[in-house]
Amino acid sequence: MTSALAIVFVVVGLGVVASYGWHLMTRANRDKAALLTTLVGHEATLLIQGEAVVLPHRCLVLRVEDGLVVVRELPPLLTPEPQGALVPRPSRLDERVLALGAIREVRQDFRSLGRW
Repeated sequence: MTSALAIVFVVVGLGVVASYGWHLMTRANRDKAALLTTLVGHEATLLIQGEAVVLPHRCLVLRVEDGLVVVRELPPLLTPEPQGALVPRPSRLDERVLALGAIREVRQDFRSLGRW
């Protein structure tokens, strides 16, 4: 009886912890979506969690929808463009879809707008 009661307490405890973690994650995603919605049409740097590192992505925020953000990658700041080069017209092929859960930080103009 005692071991069965202990197992019930452990299961209930794990359920409470998992529920609270889920609540924190969904709240963070709502905050990211709200922030990125204000940045639609503007440049931003998104720090994205990769396999083992966090990688910065300089991009133009196009839209936010259902836990995803659609961006257009921009060239790095320090690469010079050749004189007289034709700039390709943006297309949907240039768009990239990122999950809100992977975004660790949003920066704009070298200042942090949010950290998760």
